[in-house]
Amino acid sequence: MSRFIYKPNQDVDEYLIFSTIVDRPVSPVLTRQEMLERITLEGYGGRYNFAHTAEQAEASLNRADANGTSELVPLGREPYPLWDEEHLLHNLPAPFGIRWCAHRDLAALTRALEAGDTYQIGLITEEITND
Repeated sequence: MSRFIYKPNQDVDEYLIFSTIVDRPVSPVLTRQEMLERITLEGYGGRYNFAHTAEQAEASLNRADANGTSELVPLGREPYPLWDEEHLLHNLPAPFGIRWCAHRDLAALTRALEAGDTYQIGLITEEITND
């Protein structure tokens, strides 16, 4: 499964695992230290489909710190920061289904999903328009 570490805000110690298969967060919001522990071989990385050495985990977190995502950049391309991007999310609870969410709001959305707070989800996400 394609999963990456996302850091929603450059200035906040918050990270989450984002799945490009289901197009939504698949982990709780974690601190850098918690994420490091959960994605290494010594931790329980299998749960999030990570089995990094400590060095690989640190490199992934450093990429997330620099660009908002741990995704590796293909050769010949420059890193593409996600700080001002929006993501099209799928599999959100009814009545939302598919909605847009700003990268900076992913931690708040993740907390709302965990709490089952559909009111907050509606405030965080934007409807898809045909404009």
